[in-house]
Amino acid sequence: MLHGIVNGKKKAWHIPAVLAVTALLIAAGTLALFSGRTDAAAGGGGVSQQYAKKAYSLRVDDLTDTAAVATLLEAMEMETLAGKYSVEIAPESGVYTLLLVAEKSVKAENKASFDAKMGKKAQQLLALIPQLGKVEWTYSLRSGSTGGKQENQVNQEKQENQASESVDTASAGEALGRDVRDFGASQKAFGELLALQAESDE
Repeated sequence: MLHGIVNGKKKAWHIPAVLAVTALLIAAGTLALFSGRTDAAAGGGGVSQQYAKKAYSLRVDDLTDTAAVATLLEAMEMETLAGKYSVEIAPESGVYTLLLVAEKSVKAENKASFDAKMGKKAQQLLALIPQLGKVEWTYSLRSGSTGGKQENQVNQEKQENQASESVDTASAGEALGRDVRDFGASQKAFGELLALQAESDE
């Protein structure tokens, strides 16, 4: 479900996430072609100038332009990292928050790695969408099991819990050493953000 703020009211599009992205892009006539998966696009190390150029060109200045937000998420290959997802944008305590709900189930031992990659995506979104103040992601977290296959399936159903993490402009600025929105000032500045993120993986 993708929400935009239109005329002061939250408007929802009740379309499955994957179809919603495609429908919005086609309707807006802004279907972006982005080929060649990069480590930077996946939220990992490695800086791609192609990725920096493409992502920055899709910078969103108006949160009511839901097609633009969908296009940016598509170019960032969010589905590669988070699996199928839904997105909601709404004010929270006076701050616009992008809430991403991922269908992906993450093993407990992989939580730190997944959150680190999502945190980098969040920083990029905060840089490229100046009106955003916070990015939050929610997903299913499952603990491991040492039982047999059938027991594992039962345990998985019982042991899955919802996990939620977030990055706001304050925490992003503290981690990066400067206002995260500064990295959205130019393509070069955005490339610097990607370089800093890559360095943190080394």
